[in-house]
Amino acid sequence: MSLASEGEDDGLRWAGTASASDLEEVRSGHQFYNQFRYGIPDLLGNSIVGAYFSDIIKKKEHLRDNDAFLEWVDGWLSAVEKFMESMEEEGA
Repeated sequence: MSLASEGEDDGLRWAGTASASDLEEVRSGHQFYNQFRYGIPDLLGNSIVGAYFSDIIKKKEHLRDNDAFLEWVDGWLSAVEKFMESMEEEGA
């Protein structure tokens, strides 16, 4: 399984348990994260997902490498976006 696919799986699990406001906050930051790709330190400081990402990195040591984490988080963010799009389609 690729890191992006692993991130997608984790992102779908997170999105299924997240509040609507947390989902919107992550979605609004999606382009920011992808454009600037600051990496682990900046995302760990995020008030919405920082603690979640810290826990993931503790459990998945292979994500401690910044490049690996960025590949994983790209998949994670993509999954959150897809989750929100599917919720909007269902609500329409």
